[in-house]
Amino acid sequence: MDNDILHDIIAVETEIQRNTELEKEKTNKWIEKVKRDAEDEIAREEERLKESDAQALSEAKAYAESKAAGIIEKAVARAEILKRFDSESLREIIMDRIIQILPGGIL
Repeated sequence: MDNDILHDIIAVETEIQRNTELEKEKTNKWIEKVKRDAEDEIAREEERLKESDAQALSEAKAYAESKAAGIIEKAVARAEILKRFDSESLREIIMDRIIQILPGGIL
């Protein structure tokens, strides 16, 4: 009878060890799956951020180009106005501005 009990104990220990190993394998597989899922999610998020950055850059570039076009347009318009003045008139305007800038206003 002692042999039967000893045999049963060994059988139970063996079964426990086998179940423990199976649970370890399941846990390791689950961890690997969770890790792959997390890596996939990170890759998707990185791609979304790249697309978002590219769109923001494109919008910023379009805004800058529009702003630059407006500045150039104003500069061209001012140049056209200045072309209408003769040299003496421009000299008088420039001197008037210089006088306004100088401390005391005297040249």
